[in-house]
Amino acid sequence: MIWWDVRTSVDWLHVYGDVKEKTVKNLERYVVKDPRLPLCIHKLRSSGMKTFIATNSDYRYTQKIMTHLFDYPEGPDGGPHRRWREYFDHVIVDAKKPRFFEEGSMLREVDEDTASLKLGVFTGALKPGQVYSGGSSGAFCKYTGAKGKEILYVGDHIFGDVIKAKKEQAWRTFLVLPELKKEVKVWESTQSLFLRLQNLAYILAEVYGSGSGPTDGGVKLPDMNSLRRALKVTSQEMEDSYPSRLGSLLRCGSRLTHFAIMANRFADLYSSSCVNLMRYPSNYLFTAPHQLMVHETNPSDSLPISPALPGTPGLTGKRPRMLTKLPRGMSIVDHDVDLEDDNGIRKRSSHDEVP
Repeated sequence: MIWWDVRTSVDWLHVYGDVKEKTVKNLERYVVKDPRLPLCIHKLRSSGMKTFIATNSDYRYTQKIMTHLFDYPEGPDGGPHRRWREYFDHVIVDAKKPRFFEEGSMLREVDEDTASLKLGVFTGALKPGQVYSGGSSGAFCKYTGAKGKEILYVGDHIFGDVIKAKKEQAWRTFLVLPELKKEVKVWESTQSLFLRLQNLAYILAEVYGSGSGPTDGGVKLPDMNSLRRALKVTSQEMEDSYPSRLGSLLRCGSRLTHFAIMANRFADLYSSSCVNLMRYPSNYLFTAPHQLMVHETNPSDSLPISPALPGTPGLTGKRPRMLTKLPRGMSIVDHDVDLEDDNGIRKRSSHDEVP
C-alpha cells in the first residue's frame, strides 16, 4: 500500500536518515520562529506555573533547535537575552513517547558538556535546570509532585502522545493543529455547501421513509439517483475547496474524519499554535455550551432548506426534523483574535472545564 510505503520511508529517514542533520544545517528554512513563544512561556511562569519539555529528540538536536527558537536579542520583559533553558523548570530528552506514558525507560541525568548520559539511574526529586533522559510520565509526576488535571500537556501528535497522556495519566491535553488556520478559512467559505449537504441528506431520508411510493400526499418526490448525484457533487465541491489534494484533515463531506473524532474526544483544547494561550488570562476557565442527547432535542427545531435544490420539486421550504446527531465539541474563539493571523483556542467538551 502507498500509505505503508510512505510511513516506512518517513520512519526510516527519521531514525536512520539525515533529516535532523539537514534540518540543523538550514534552521531558517525548516524551523519556523515565532517571537511570541518566549512571551507566552514567560507569561505562564510569571503567573506561578511551571513549564517542562518532554521530547523524543536527543540533547544535541534539542539544544540546537531550542537555541534557534529562543534566539532573540532581548528577553520577554525587555531585559537581556535569556537562554532557552531559563524558560523551563524541567527538560527531558530521549523521552521515547508514546512509551514515556506507559512503562517508560530508565531516567538518567545528561552531561550538558558532552551530551552523554551519566552513570546510574536517577531517583529523587527532579533538580531545576538539570536535563534528564528517558523516564516516564509516572516518574515525572512522582518526582515533581504534579498529577492528573494539574498538568496541561501540549503536543502535536494525537496518537503518539495526546491520547496516551489523557488515557494513561488523565493529564489535560492541548493538541496543536497547524492546519487549523486554513481549515477555518475554508470552513467559513463553505457554510452554504455544508447546509446543502444537510438538506440533501434530510430529503433523501424523507424519500426512503415516506413509504408512499413516487408520491407523498399528491406531491411528487425527487428521484433517488438525482439526490445521490447531488450529494456526491456537493461533497466533492467541499473537498475541492481545501488547498490540499487530500482535502480536509478534519472533515469528509458532512462527516468528521477519524482524526477529527479522536481529536474531539481526547484533546481538551486544540489550536493552530500553543502561543494562542497568551491571549487568555492565566486563570481563564475554558468551557463550552452544554450538549443535548438526541432524545433531549426539540423535534420542532428545524434547519432551513436551500430554496434551489435541483430535482426536488415540492420539497423546497419544507421544515425538516432536528438532525439525529449533534456535534460533540464546540468552539470558543477569543473575539480579539485576528483569524487572518491566528485561530482562537477550541474547547472540545462541555462537561470538562479547563482552568
